[in-house]
Amino acid sequence: MCRHGLSAHQLTARRSSEISTDRLLSLSRREVQAFDLLVRGLTTNEVAAALGISARTAEHLRRKVHEKLELKGIVALVRYAARIGWI
Repeated sequence: MCRHGLSAHQLTARRSSEISTDRLLSLSRREVQAFDLLVRGLTTNEVAAALGISARTAEHLRRKVHEKLELKGIVALVRYAARIGWI
């Protein structure tokens, strides 16, 4: 137990959660919209249609989301969304 009354595991999880949400705050409004649609299972083309943008722009948004959140692949993105309580 540390001085805050938390175990080392709880403290690490808490810091990890804070870091996770900090990364989410780095996304632009449009990137958050794309993130939301992607973690709900939409393809890049479906994201494009839903946001009224080109597929190329949707692909760019997807890449920026992955880059800013430092995650590779849709599975990691969905796990992240679940971990922070997004889905």
